[in-house]
Amino acid sequence: MANVDPKLRHLAAAIEQSNESWLILGRAGTGKTTLLRLLRRNSRKNIAFLAPTGMAALNIGGETLHSFFRFKPPFQYLQPCKLRGNALRELECVVIDEISMVSPQLLDAVDQSLRLNGPRRDRPFGGVQMILVGDLFQLPPVENKPSDEPGPELLEYHSPFFFSARVFQNWTPRLHELKRIYRQTDSDFLDLLQAVRVGQLAPSHWELLNSRVEPAAIDPQSDEYLVLTTTNWQAQRLNSYYLNALPGKVQTYPARLEGDFPVQHANVDTDLHLKEGAQVMFVRNKTGSWQNGTLGRVIDLDVDKITVEVPRTPKPEYLEVDYEKWEAYRMDYNSEEGRWKPKVRGALWQLPVRLARAITIHKSQGKTYERAAIDLGSGAFAHGQLYVALSRCRALQNLVLTRPVRETDLIVDLRIREWMLSVGID
Repeated sequence: MANVDPKLRHLAAAIEQSNESWLILGRAGTGKTTLLRLLRRNSRKNIAFLAPTGMAALNIGGETLHSFFRFKPPFQYLQPCKLRGNALRELECVVIDEISMVSPQLLDAVDQSLRLNGPRRDRPFGGVQMILVGDLFQLPPVENKPSDEPGPELLEYHSPFFFSARVFQNWTPRLHELKRIYRQTDSDFLDLLQAVRVGQLAPSHWELLNSRVEPAAIDPQSDEYLVLTTTNWQAQRLNSYYLNALPGKVQTYPARLEGDFPVQHANVDTDLHLKEGAQVMFVRNKTGSWQNGTLGRVIDLDVDKITVEVPRTPKPEYLEVDYEKWEAYRMDYNSEEGRWKPKVRGALWQLPVRLARAITIHKSQGKTYERAAIDLGSGAFAHGQLYVALSRCRALQNLVLTRPVRETDLIVDLRIREWMLSVGID
């Protein structure tokens, strides 16, 4: 990590050297993931890396909140309980990534569990240092029940967002906003993304945004762009149609599993179906070869490996791609060392690619793509969905829309805007 911005290194060091809790907020592409990697690599504290979803937990090499704190279903009625042993008493720090997807009830349950099991019963979160990281303008918490059947557990809160948790009544983390954006550099595109992020588009923003409409980008037999869709059904339909339209035979690459690996949260297919000529996207980094989000074309299929042609300047590169290993972790207390450490709970071997005609906007969060087409279909339906989709590309000229964006696609929860202004963030 030699090229990391010194400001991120300084922030990681400040977190490490203090006992304060922190709330780290930042727009897409501001280095939140890099900051977490610095903490994981350099921290000497007993630290647990957690996330609200399985996919987010895999991305940071951590564990889900529900698993770590042993919350049992049904999760909408969270009941923290006394855990065996005293391992949580040795916990010094908890990192929670993707805080925008954490409900207030879940955060309160974490607080109560740490009070019951942690170092200090009389302190918020048991006196443990909390590091909350995310972007509130990205995807929101997922509700566990139909919206027309409100349960008593949600009626207690002013909003579905973490900052409405009761623990905030007597607990104030140190707020830090990451402002430098690394993913995009064009000022007009950055201005447009910020306008979409907060839901305040001027006529010039609408004109610039909808100048990118190219209906032909959704042609199932063309793969010039990776299509970002709103639903799994749309993505699966496009990928199947595209693969079937290619000539030749399908070859299947089955994943190999070991132990307890949550395949439903993996960013790869358990049975990967490919043909020669298919466009694929790499789903993890490999130093000197490819990056997460790199697109290429399959030119050869072998029994347990493929060859992928990746466009390069001035000439393409041909990469041999073998099975690679993913590991799922749980945070485990080592009583001999007196430390919490990530312990492998299971592993998956698979080719580090997926068919790249289409992917859901939800699964694209945190990723960067060179060229993308946004297919909003019948409409965006979640807070921050349009912003997440638009912010995946480095440049506006590499992004197209399959139809014009409508005002109804621009969904921003005003409660987030009000809270951000209340804490001094524009």
